[in-house]
Amino acid sequence: MKLIMVILIGMSGNVFAFDPDAEKLKGSSDLGLSNIQAIQPMDIKAPVPPINENVSNAFRSEQTAYASGRYIGMILIMDDKLVRVDNRLPKGIKCGNKNGIDIVCDEGMVKKITVKSRKAHLDRTHVNIGCSLEDIIRFYGRAEEAYFTEDKLVASYKRMGIDFELDKETKKITKIEIYIPIITLPAFSH
Repeated sequence: MKLIMVILIGMSGNVFAFDPDAEKLKGSSDLGLSNIQAIQPMDIKAPVPPINENVSNAFRSEQTAYASGRYIGMILIMDDKLVRVDNRLPKGIKCGNKNGIDIVCDEGMVKKITVKSRKAHLDRTHVNIGCSLEDIIRFYGRAEEAYFTEDKLVASYKRMGIDFELDKETKKITKIEIYIPIITLPAFSH
């Protein structure tokens, strides 16, 4: 039996160990080590800046699909072409609503994509209309915000620039909205 383990050191100095075979984080009793805490993988989130008046000025929110020169937005595969928000459309794809996919553009740049058809899927994960809530959680983790409407469940991932709308009863995706992510960055004084 081959055991591969990833050790994570938290900001507080706590050590976490993740065993991919067990699909859970192991605690000190599992590893025989001290100062190790066990948590579930879904509890691992990107650090959220503190919210108080003294510290809030050190951060600013920005809507961009690029951070440190790398593309961080969602990518949609449509007609075998990559469609990205905050970018120009690939040749052969037009703004507007076609076959249940609505692309909103401003001066040739994609600002928002609404998908209600299986004719497109998300890059890498292949999540599309009809996939389950479990699929969303497996690939994207817990939603930053989740709420119910009269007949829908909405799972929102603003930092990734994507919202999933699911049927309340079947828990299957009925609509995907891709937009420019809202990220929090340090605010540097000049």
